[in-house]
Amino acid sequence: LPRVAGYMAAKRFCNKAMTIIRNDEYTNFDEASADFKLAINLDPNFARPYAGLLELSHCETRGGVPLFTPDDFRNFARRLEQLAPGSPATYCAHSIVNWNDRHYAEATNDALAAIKVDPNYEFGHTWYAWLLLRFGWPEEARKQMGISEKLTPKNAVIYRTLGDIYYAEGDYSKAIAQY
Repeated sequence: LPRVAGYMAAKRFCNKAMTIIRNDEYTNFDEASADFKLAINLDPNFARPYAGLLELSHCETRGGVPLFTPDDFRNFARRLEQLAPGSPATYCAHSIVNWNDRHYAEATNDALAAIKVDPNYEFGHTWYAWLLLRFGWPEEARKQMGISEKLTPKNAVIYRTLGDIYYAEGDYSKAIAQY
């Protein structure tokens, strides 16, 4: 019974934090981070808060300061591998770690694996688009962002990334409109 109570409380905190992320409540991102960490403390075997922290890491940050370090991403990837092997969030976590380690082919393969496992996982498409843009393939990145936009039409990260894509293509009017 204590395990169930811990899980239920963890689930409530996780759901609250995911709502903050999904609604792009920027001023509450610190609260979302704290709620995910509280959920992990309540139930260390609950994978969703790790996936939530992973997604939170790519939301807009105040002052452009990263929310997490490369070691944090390694921890997310390690815990997700233990708790949810083969999940799209696990593949995305591995992809981010590989990107940070400059293992670009592996980062790409992991991003594609996330999409293959769950074609409706918006973060998988968004992360893959981010990679494609960094590799100089804005047209392909825009296609992935189109999928992301259909899956989660109110996510500000999508519009920021679309702005980055148009900027990379030299279409500054569309970039400004997206930003």
